[in-house]
Amino acid sequence: MEEIIERLKKLDMLDAIDSKVNDVKSTLEALERDVSRNCDKLEKVEKRVDDIQLSTKTLSSKLSFLDREWRRRNLMIFGYEEKESGWLDLRHKILDFLSRMLKEAVLPQQIERIDRVGVRRRGPAARPVRVIFADQELKWKILSATPSLEGSNISVGRDYTEEERADRKALVQYRNLIREEGVEVKLKGFKLLVNGSLLSLGELQKKYGEKDKRKRIPDSPGAMDGVGVQDKRKKEDDAGTTK
Repeated sequence: MEEIIERLKKLDMLDAIDSKVNDVKSTLEALERDVSRNCDKLEKVEKRVDDIQLSTKTLSSKLSFLDREWRRRNLMIFGYEEKESGWLDLRHKILDFLSRMLKEAVLPQQIERIDRVGVRRRGPAARPVRVIFADQELKWKILSATPSLEGSNISVGRDYTEEERADRKALVQYRNLIREEGVEVKLKGFKLLVNGSLLSLGELQKKYGEKDKRKRIPDSPGAMDGVGVQDKRKKEDDAGTTK
């Protein structure tokens, strides 16, 4: 009889263990369902993030395109003394300056807008002047007349975007480094002509290393932003970038 009672007790213990095991299984199954639901939510969130990143990239690309298109009719004038009494006085002075460059009259209707770029600071340095032309024909005529500025402190160049200015700056640094090696090199648009071969910025980085890891060479605003007037060799290099 005692043996039977002992066996019954063991059976009761087994039932309790089975009950606990079942509870654990139920808990695990509930957790698995929660994890599955959370995974589904996470996938949806990741897809949403991917969609937002793609939209942002597309929007950024469109804005960059519009920025470049807007600047196509613009020119920048560097080093023009800042002594005008106001925007109208500046407009008259720049129209006269451009007319003397071309040796022919530049009419007011050929220029949409003339203004200074940036915040005025103390000191003698003049802010650049941005000129927006009614059409590109006059712009290219002005660029072709830049050799007439030789010997002055004024330079004229294209109105580059921030990204384009960064690329031009890097190209100028590579140009200076390559020249130090005695190699013939010229700046052509957004490439360098090295010993007769046109190399892009990416190709230059592969061939000569990252510019930030090389010795930094001071670069001139004229060479970077347009046609420098104090360095004849830089003018010759930039001549290929005007069209």
